[in-house]
Amino acid sequence: MTWVIWRQHRQQAIVALAGLGAFVAFFALTGPAMSHTYHASGLAACIAARSDCGSLLNAFDAKYNAFQVIVPLFLVLPALVGVFWGAPLIARELERGTFRLAWTQSVSRRHWAIAKLTSIGGAVLALGAAFAALVTWWSLVLTITHTDRFVPGIFDLRGLAPIGYMLFAIALGIFLGHLIGKVLPAMGATLAGFTAVRFVITVFVRKHYMPAKTSVATMGVPKFNDGPRGAWVLSRAVLDRAGHIISHEGGIDFQYLSSRCPNIPSPKSAFAVPVGGKDPIISCVTRLGLRSLTTFQPANRYWTFQWIEFAIYAVLAFGLLGFVVWRVSRSPR
Repeated sequence: MTWVIWRQHRQQAIVALAGLGAFVAFFALTGPAMSHTYHASGLAACIAARSDCGSLLNAFDAKYNAFQVIVPLFLVLPALVGVFWGAPLIARELERGTFRLAWTQSVSRRHWAIAKLTSIGGAVLALGAAFAALVTWWSLVLTITHTDRFVPGIFDLRGLAPIGYMLFAIALGIFLGHLIGKVLPAMGATLAGFTAVRFVITVFVRKHYMPAKTSVATMGVPKFNDGPRGAWVLSRAVLDRAGHIISHEGGIDFQYLSSRCPNIPSPKSAFAVPVGGKDPIISCVTRLGLRSLTTFQPANRYWTFQWIEFAIYAVLAFGLLGFVVWRVSRSPR
């Protein structure tokens, strides 16, 4: 059975290994160069000292900004695995009618399904782990320079999450291929379904993995509290002295200020501090007792969120695969 599975899927395996080799070559060529620039430019020492590293960060970003172009490729890789590995796995057997031969041999349907799904699933698990380890190592410097690790494009590419995405993608492809029975429609449905699930979890579910925290701080102009370093800021608001929300965007409402402080300048010159005088904006904000309210997920929850997201996709994947094994053991469709 193992030899048959290898003969059927060796082309996919060779393509996957070639792709992984290309990633290894790219990361090996660019990763050490980024790390060298990070330390040689003084950016590492500046960040360690928690100094103002704006100019060094800008220079680093300008040099390696081109790498942002390849980020979408990394993001769609799990979907491609589901489309080209998962969807045809059973759909091709059903579409060509070869399931009549494959499922009437000495090997039972259940044994056939478990052997197929275990082999392909194990290969995808290994591929996902290797890919996630490579990206995590390669992007370490980029993550250090941009401390917000929760944002899409960073959280979705590092740690455990990509492994869960790949498992779910191939499981969804196998599930839809079994239900639809046609390769091309199953591939399209897999891409659409994977995209929809990823969107819903990323946008609406992820921020609720754990109860968010809040911080309240006195506002200062032009800068005020943006939340703890590295935290995932979910929302900002401005409160008055009584605790009422006067702005849901976290910025200054000049109409609100001008109605209570007649000496407030027009918005065009609001941030121009008079020479030798006191900024009327600061005076007004201080007199009104305005505060910034920040709702956030702390930076130290990053790996907890990674485990939770991996677990969600892994449970979905094993649920879909379990259903496929149950259906195959009972009937072809």
